[in-house]
Formats: sequence, structure tokens, C-alpha cells
Amino acid sequence: MSKTRLGFVGAGAFTEMCLRAYRQFLPNVEVVAITDLDVEQANRVAQQQEIATVAKSPTELFELDSVDIAIILTPPNTHFQLAMEALENEKNVLVEKPIAFSVADAKQLIGLAESKGKSLAANLILRYHPFHQQIKKVIEEGKFGQLKEIVTHALMAGYPEDHWYWDSSTSGGFFLNTYCHFIDLYNYIVGEKPIEFHCQQKPGHAHLIELDFPTVKATLSANLDVSNQQESVETKYLFERGTITTFGWLPERMIISDGKSQYELDDDQTKDYRYKQLLANVVSDLIQRSSDPTITSRVNHDVLLESVRQPLLVSSRVK
Repeated sequence: MSKTRLGFVGAGAFTEMCLRAYRQFLPNVEVVAITDLDVEQANRVAQQQEIATVAKSPTELFELDSVDIAIILTPPNTHFQLAMEALENEKNVLVEKPIAFSVADAKQLIGLAESKGKSLAANLILRYHPFHQQIKKVIEEGKFGQLKEIVTHALMAGYPEDHWYWDSSTSGGFFLNTYCHFIDLYNYIVGEKPIEFHCQQKPGHAHLIELDFPTVKATLSANLDVSNQQESVETKYLFERGTITTFGWLPERMIISDGKSQYELDDDQTKDYRYKQLLANVVSDLIQRSSDPTITSRVNHDVLLESVRQPLLVSSRVK
């Protein structure tokens, strides 16, 4: 079987994480090219990771016949234009979220992908976590009756004050960059789209977000001002006859209770191992969908559109 050939745009720390992930979990993938505005950094990564080609620009990389999938891991304000250019050059594309800063741009990107017969994906990795797969199975089997409510308390360690994350013109803001993960997870678990959106501003970088689905209410209480030592994420799934609680943004522990007894599950892998595995799962899904468009993947084009539309709707409801 021939290998799928990847070209990376961006050579930062996250790129190096993804390179390690793909090398570890995707034996039928080959990284053939890389580019970055910092040419020295691109050359360093290429030498360390044994990447044959260092392109002078994204345009040069997108024009390479040797690249099957373009992996775009650059600052968010560049995602839309780079992904458009990659698609114009007949590449399948993985672009780090958010894929765009507006619904109109997201639709344009997805429309181009579909007109070119290409596939587009983003790293919405929580859909792939085995704990979330297990929760989906509990819902489908009706083990605890109907899911009634999802409640998340998220204390997320803040970035340094001078980090580009705080500049919404570069990052898209924390709704598109951070809250999108939680909102997308709720969509995946519930299996429906929310019909009402509410958001309250709290002191500092904190919000209370409420999403009303047809049969489920989801609430996210998020604070982005805590230290690394204080970081904590807990999500409760409240059913008619039971409760499931996960611990960690990338869950490392889960407690399942039916009101009479409970049992606890620990992830049998380290957080680093699981994170890399989930990143690889997204690419594996993209490769399969690229070879057979009839395959239903967890991160499809409709999911990508909603990952932009819903966070923007929430941000528009801030009171």
C-alpha cells in the first residue's frame, strides 16, 4: 500500500507534537515537506524529523505533486486563506481550529472543498476520546434512560498576558479557540444541534454558557484566569437513572454511577500518549474520507461549519 504524503505549513511546537503523533500511530503516512516563515526553524525541524523538502513558502508547498494532504498549523488568522489556497491546489486539508473567523468564510471554505472533491478536517479531538465513545454507547443503549443535562466546570490555565491568544484579531478569541471544544463535544454526545444559546460574562476571562438542545440542557462554566496548578475540568452527564462524570479537559478519569453503586475508570494511557493518539485519529479519518467520500467520519464538513457557527452565536449572546 502506498503511503499518504503530508506537507506541513508551520514549524512550531505544536507541529513537532503532531509530527511525533503521526510517526507513532500512522505507519502508512510519510511527511515529505514543511515550510515556515522562520526558515531556520523549518530547516531545524526538517533535519530532526528527516523531512526531505523545505519549501520556501506555503504556495510552493501546495504546488508540490508529492503532497497529498496539507497540514496547516499556523496562527488562526491565517487559517482561512491558507486552507483556500491548499484546496485550490487540489490538496486535502487538515487545518487547526478555527477554520475561519466567520460563518461566511467557513461556508466558502467547505464549498470549495466539496466543489474540488476534497476533504477538510480540524483537530476536534474530543470526539475521538474512548471515554466519550463509551458515553455515546450508554446513551444509544439506554442503560440509564434519557440524558437530561450536561454540566461542565472548567478552570483553564491562562496564557501569558503578551500571548497572541488574547488578541482576537489573531486568535479569533476564546469562543472560537477554546470553548469550541466543549460546544462541539456537547453536539457529539447529544447527537443534535442546540436550538437556544445564552452566555453571561463573569469577572475576568470567565463565562457561563448555556446551550438548549431539543431534549438536553448543556452548561459550561469556564474561567481562563487560573494557574497551571489550579487547572481543573469536570463534566457531569446527568441521566434519568444515573450519572457519568469525567475529569480533565482530555479526560483521564471517569466515574459511572447508577445511584446504588459506582465504579471508576482510569485512562490506561498517559495524557501525552492519548493526546498524540487522538491527533492521529483525526488524520486517519481524513485519509479514509479522502479515499472514499461515502465514509462517515466524526469530523465532517457539517461539524466544521458548526464549530464556527455555534461559538460565534454564543459570543453574540454575551450579557
